[in-house]
Amino acid sequence: MKYTVNITRQAKLDITGIHEYISCQLMSPLNASNWLEHIEKRIMGLGIMPNRHRLYDFCQWDKKGMRIMPCGSFVVLYIADSKTKTVSIIRVMYGGRDIPKQLNWDLELK
Repeated sequence: MKYTVNITRQAKLDITGIHEYISCQLMSPLNASNWLEHIEKRIMGLGIMPNRHRLYDFCQWDKKGMRIMPCGSFVVLYIADSKTKTVSIIRVMYGGRDIPKQLNWDLELK
């Protein structure tokens, strides 16, 4: 069964920030475009079998169904809802960052 993939505003900002950083700071616009395409392709691939990636088992995020998908040097954090057949992309970030800090503990998930 195919799921609908929804990208949150924060995740869109994350993706834009990744693209801008690689393009402007690292001065590699072609590499930035390639990464953007790769990340978007992986995200849209979550429409099929979204539960194939492990639960993010830090600070009880797994209890809310948060999953983590590696994407090269980056990670995609998302929640798959089997009742509504939707995947919500919560964050996209560099895998070497302090993920718990970046998730912002006040984030309320539906």
